[in-house]
Amino acid sequence: MKKIFTPVTWKLLIILYIAATFAVSSFRGNALIPLGWIFGKDLTLHAIEFGILAWFLLNYLRSTGKLLPWWRSALLTIIFCAVVGGLNELWQYFIPGRFPSPSDAVANVVGAVLIVAVFRFMNRGYGTGRDDVTIES
Repeated sequence: MKKIFTPVTWKLLIILYIAATFAVSSFRGNALIPLGWIFGKDLTLHAIEFGILAWFLLNYLRSTGKLLPWWRSALLTIIFCAVVGGLNELWQYFIPGRFPSPSDAVANVVGAVLIVAVFRFMNRGYGTGRDDVTIES
């Protein structure tokens, strides 16, 4: 049976997801979500949004078959999410009614860090060199 989530599939998913986040950030002011509903939840939504991106990226890195040390996968993911989040905040500077926020950028990174930690816990053997060792009985 053929794998559905190949490296190409993960890469496409990442690109589409980033495009979607920039598209949502392109809406003027609070045209997409009323401010009354989102007030106080904005940072949580940013953390969730970039946590999802981190999850996609970690799965992409794992699907390539190249066994990276765990710390390198984690660092790449966090830096990638920080750069995309920073560019997204910068993008909002040019959208009428939108304002870049350092706290949003921090929430983006926090979401990525949390998902990296969850992914690490769920895949403890990944990237340590232990998962390519088979134990014969």
